[in-house]
Amino acid sequence: MDESLFEKINVDWTSPALDFFMAVASSWALWLPILVPVIILVAWRGGFHVRAWLITLALALLMSDGVVTQMGKKWVNRPRPHESAPFARRVDLAPTRPAIFALTQPVVVEEKFNLTPAKSGRSFPSGHVMNNVSVAMVTTLFFARWGWLCFFPALLVSYSRIYTGAHWPSDVLVCIVLAMGLAMAVCALTSAIWRKVGPKFMPRTYAAHPHWLKS
Repeated sequence: MDESLFEKINVDWTSPALDFFMAVASSWALWLPILVPVIILVAWRGGFHVRAWLITLALALLMSDGVVTQMGKKWVNRPRPHESAPFARRVDLAPTRPAIFALTQPVVVEEKFNLTPAKSGRSFPSGHVMNNVSVAMVTTLFFARWGWLCFFPALLVSYSRIYTGAHWPSDVLVCIVLAMGLAMAVCALTSAIWRKVGPKFMPRTYAAHPHWLKS
């Protein structure tokens, strides 16, 4: 089932336009220069709950990427599809510096090849999926009215990881569940810490904002 669905997404349900779109969605190097100044601006201009959201995001990403993803890759040690599936394609933006120049280059599509684990990493967990879904879940819990919209880009990135040949569908589905659970646990932890620490060390701020989560 896993291999069959992967083949449909990675090989059958494809087009040159989708290759480009999914490669862009999957490129962390392309989006990082955009996200960093946005985060700095939000932290500077935002109020208490925005800063609380950023602190919670940072902790969630530390747990997601630094602990769960890195340790999980070593423990599970599952090969990526393009390492073990003979029908797999790997789709990626052209390697350029800076990464934004790749938008002017043809997408790199490679078929039926193998990469060494040291160069390509392991398939489970997916750092892209864990991180993006964690961000979406934390944002939803903080800003329920509009935060759920963050799941659209998160799920797009998740799908792109299958499309580009980086992960199996089962990797992505399990990581979505793990990331949501991790994000909820981190939000519960930071809320509990604020209830304990806030009145003691920041009484005025706590009086104005007794709830860590805005919603």
